[in-house]
Amino acid sequence: MLTAMAAGAWYFYKPIRLFAPSFNDVVCVNHYICAENPASIKVAAQLYAEAAEVLQESIAKFDTPPKVIFCETSACVKRFGFNDDDNARTVGSIAILVGPKGWQTEELVHMMVHYSVNSRFGEWHGSKVPLWFAEGLAYRLTKTGGGDVSMVALKNYQIQFERWYQSVEPETFWESARAL
Repeated sequence: MLTAMAAGAWYFYKPIRLFAPSFNDVVCVNHYICAENPASIKVAAQLYAEAAEVLQESIAKFDTPPKVIFCETSACVKRFGFNDDDNARTVGSIAILVGPKGWQTEELVHMMVHYSVNSRFGEWHGSKVPLWFAEGLAYRLTKTGGGDVSMVALKNYQIQFERWYQSVEPETFWESARAL
């Protein structure tokens, strides 16, 4: 019974495949970096290192590094249950899926910020942290917006975040964010 339920979840709820990406035609060089094309592992690892360095030197650093799956084709993205409309997508604190158009350091930094926020406040942190906080922080570090956020909204989030950020001490950043 349990095996049937797991198989059903694997088949019908494709994002669960992010837990075991190597069963979906991607190669993982370690727990954190996977790529659809083995020949692209070196490029994927370089992007990962560059993005992680930006985050680790910022206020948004993460405690546990994210798992990132780099897809070069739409078929790869769809195997994990998503459309390739987004350059990249953060799925809670489980993984980041990078699509064919998302192989850019800024895009990965933006997604790693969301991962960092998710890992601190939970996957469904919408009731705990305002959207302007997560998007404003991501924009502050990358100057790029999320795929599903309009530029007008992004500008407003940036203004709200910067106003709030000026009022907090760096050492109390995350505690202050919890109080929002």
